[in-house]
Amino acid sequence: MLKVQSYYQKSKSMFVSKISGLLSLKDVFIDGVMTFLLSLISMFSSATPFGVAFFAATFSHYGWFVKVGAVTFGAFFALGIAAGIKYLFSLIIFTFSVVMLSASKPLLRAAFMSASLFLVNVIILLTKDILLYDFFVAVCESFMCFVSVLIIEKAYPVTRHPSMVRSSTANELVCVAALLSLFLMPLAKVPEFFSISLINVLSLIICLSFAYKTDIGKSASTGVVLGALTGISQGNVSMMMGIYAFSSMCASAFNRFGKAAVTLGFILSASFMSVFVGGTIDYLIDLYEIVISATLFMLIPGRLLDYIGFLNEKSISGSDTAYLKFEQIVSEKIRKLSESLRYLSKKFISFNRSSNPYTKKEMINLFDECCAVVCANCGMKYNCWQNSYKKTYASMFDMMEICDNDGELRHSNMPYDFRKSCVKTEEFIYEFNNMYKNYKSEKLWRMRIMESKNIAVTHLDCVAEVVNNICEEINVSVDTDAEEEIYSKLTKMGYTLSYVWVLVKNDDQFEIDVSLVSYKKDDEKKICSIVSDVIKKPLRVAGVNENSRSKVVTLLPRENYSVSVGVCQAVRDGEELCGDAYASVCMTEGGHFVAICDGMGSGKDAHNESVAVIELLKQLVGAGFTLDSALNLINSSLVLRNRQEMYSTLDVCIFDLKSGAVSFRKAGGAQSIICSDEVCETIRTDTLPVGIKISDGVGVFSRSLKSGGLVVMMSDGVADVDENTHWIETVCKERKRNNPQTIAKVIMDTAIKKSNGECRDDMTVIVAKVSSNV
Repeated sequence: MLKVQSYYQKSKSMFVSKISGLLSLKDVFIDGVMTFLLSLISMFSSATPFGVAFFAATFSHYGWFVKVGAVTFGAFFALGIAAGIKYLFSLIIFTFSVVMLSASKPLLRAAFMSASLFLVNVIILLTKDILLYDFFVAVCESFMCFVSVLIIEKAYPVTRHPSMVRSSTANELVCVAALLSLFLMPLAKVPEFFSISLINVLSLIICLSFAYKTDIGKSASTGVVLGALTGISQGNVSMMMGIYAFSSMCASAFNRFGKAAVTLGFILSASFMSVFVGGTIDYLIDLYEIVISATLFMLIPGRLLDYIGFLNEKSISGSDTAYLKFEQIVSEKIRKLSESLRYLSKKFISFNRSSNPYTKKEMINLFDECCAVVCANCGMKYNCWQNSYKKTYASMFDMMEICDNDGELRHSNMPYDFRKSCVKTEEFIYEFNNMYKNYKSEKLWRMRIMESKNIAVTHLDCVAEVVNNICEEINVSVDTDAEEEIYSKLTKMGYTLSYVWVLVKNDDQFEIDVSLVSYKKDDEKKICSIVSDVIKKPLRVAGVNENSRSKVVTLLPRENYSVSVGVCQAVRDGEELCGDAYASVCMTEGGHFVAICDGMGSGKDAHNESVAVIELLKQLVGAGFTLDSALNLINSSLVLRNRQEMYSTLDVCIFDLKSGAVSFRKAGGAQSIICSDEVCETIRTDTLPVGIKISDGVGVFSRSLKSGGLVVMMSDGVADVDENTHWIETVCKERKRNNPQTIAKVIMDTAIKKSNGECRDDMTVIVAKVSSNV
């Protein structure tokens, strides 16, 4: 019995040892293939440092000879037999140094490998004529080897043995993306198939996978790395890095909604940025490659994508995980993208801001073409075009001005000196009028092209500003101590929470998001009070996002001032819809704006026009545009759209809730009234409505208000009932202690009474009252 048991245990140990040996051989084979692929990547057509870097980063006593052979043969296939010998000697020197000095730290291995490679390069240079370029290549190769060792050393355990890694940081996930991009680089030599690049397709699939399974920061960092890979092959590294980073970041924001949302987010953001960065409708990222990559990504089984999610979960649960280098990388690339857009708008879009799109030389060419028909066979042409050519050209310019004023050239309005000297006046008048008609038609189209270029520049500047604001917004830190205190307090109060986030910005501003799993209706005010007591700072509820599974309450610091708004509207007699629209929006950055848009005329068309303008204003501000940028975009967009003479006045009042300052942006709007400390002031403007002219700005006015101050805004229907606004000032002074809604109602009733009980136009009154919270 004992013999049988002993034989069984011996057989079991032999079986386990054989299985372990097979698994070890498998690892050696995989490492050899990885080393060979990295050795195929060449730099400057004379260096391939990535294979030896992989050897140094994964150096061990077991299976080292397989990697040596892989490096040698890879260098031989990439650069020739001389390169294979060079890297073989480099590996020998490195192995001898590491074994003799017992260098186990990654930094030492990186230093020894780069030093060995540099030493062999110097010896080779001494055997031939030394060129500065060759020395530069040697230095660059050693440096790339040093950096690659450190990157591969971080990425290798995560990619090859993820189950043995307790937690992976964001640094390691970025290194994984870098290592994957290195493995893709040999595929750049694969010929394109119908203009489809294999390396580009695989890079896009990796970006989509990381966007689907990781957070915004890691996804954007992956986009930076893979964008650099694609940019190297296309020759525009900076643009591709920015586009990949921005598209990956946008796509990752939709990963909670599934693969389709991630794919759509990436396609839309990549297409949008490609159009604006490229300056034309040609995509920098090929549209067919995006579609193919998206299709393949949708077909990838969930188990394969769960590998990336597994690494990301370890990164999130790591106790020492913090914001690392990827934040700086993303910020820098987004900032560079913003600078590129601004540079594009200023330098690469050339346009003429003058009122006449024709140059003086072009005008002279037009005159010459006209006169070539009339004056070619004229016996007096030498007198006009040689003896008195300056006087003749001056008369031609005068005749162009006459045509601009009178519509055409006639015998009666022709300059006297020219009419007296010209012997073919009738023929000349006929040809000149034909030339002027063509000139006027082409001038119209040139003006429209100039207008479109101006609008493109405006849009680029606005987008650049938003991109730059995104860069500022992602520079945040996390207050984990405050998160734990808030989480503990709310849990003790009986709330079931999903998470608590406390994000601190550079300017000491912060945002708190509380996600509730179980909640009651309208309990956000109670939560706001509890959190305020915890952090010892007054807060306000900035937003509530509720769905079937959870409710997220967003809290922001309470400002020094608050604004209460009252609105009253009346529809023109005989109409069903009001042609005025308004908005009152509390902004996240300590501001509040109130706006009135008065559509041209009344009825359905005016209503649709004004509502569209107000909705566009709210969406642009919500997307991150400043109010000035949003107004410029609205104006330029309406200039392009308006072909039916439908214009709208826009009146915006912005309150700074920190200082109590108030400012106005008026585009053809009616007068506004400010009442503070028994003193009333009327704000007027002479600017045009939006949608008429691209170059016309809005009137800007700034004032300061104290607690209890009132701002009255109105549409033309109210302002036109009496040219004198003293009656509105009287109402404000008499009822300043009333709430804004009551004051607005009294002003509206008084306006209708002044119109003999009739509403001759749509009427809108907004009253905003500033109150101190201190």
